[in-house]
Amino acid sequence: MSGIRLLQEAEQEAMEVIKRAKLEKAQMLQVAKERARADLDEFRKEQEAELAHKRNQLGDNTKFQDGLERKSARLLRDVEDGFKRDAGAVADDLIAKIMNVDTTIKKARNKDAM
Repeated sequence: MSGIRLLQEAEQEAMEVIKRAKLEKAQMLQVAKERARADLDEFRKEQEAELAHKRNQLGDNTKFQDGLERKSARLLRDVEDGFKRDAGAVADDLIAKIMNVDTTIKKARNKDAM
């Protein structure tokens, strides 16, 4: 055989090796994707089961919500009662303070004095 023929055969063999390597790589990537999907599905199922378990443990949160609503209503009532109780006195106090404001103009600000 000639040297050129040997080089052509070696080149052909190398191309087949590269082709097989690329095929194997693609297959390995596909297998890795499938495993990752399976792992993700398993993880998702575990997390959903854990969430369902926690929801069952905590039960219905209407008790908590009812408690918050009662507390909010009580606080609102307290604020309204305080306003009704103190509004007149606060208004009287503000009016008294306003009426006692010194309205005299200081000499330094009076233009006629210059």
